[in-house]
Amino acid sequence: VSTQSTGGNLMCTRTRTLSFFQHNPLAEKTKNSSLLSAIGITLTIAIFVVYIPIFQNVFNTRPIPVQYWFVPYCFSLLLFGLDELRKYLFRKVPLETRRRYAW
Repeated sequence: VSTQSTGGNLMCTRTRTLSFFQHNPLAEKTKNSSLLSAIGITLTIAIFVVYIPIFQNVFNTRPIPVQYWFVPYCFSLLLFGLDELRKYLFRKVPLETRRRYAW
């Protein structure tokens, strides 16, 4: 289930200052098909391990109820929103102040 959180975190931390919408992974100029493929493959493997009986026996897993799949998505959306806010504020704050708080 942490796969969804990781995918959301990957999408919003691609750059330090540019918004997701300014650096869209689906746009031709900034396209990163490897990243999108990796997120899709990871999610597919997670679904196989959790829901296909042969993998359940090998990895000793049980099916996760559907309502629990949405918790990480909500967490990812929260992270996404907070990171977009951070980037927005970073772009609007003067350079001298940014230097003081830069990581």
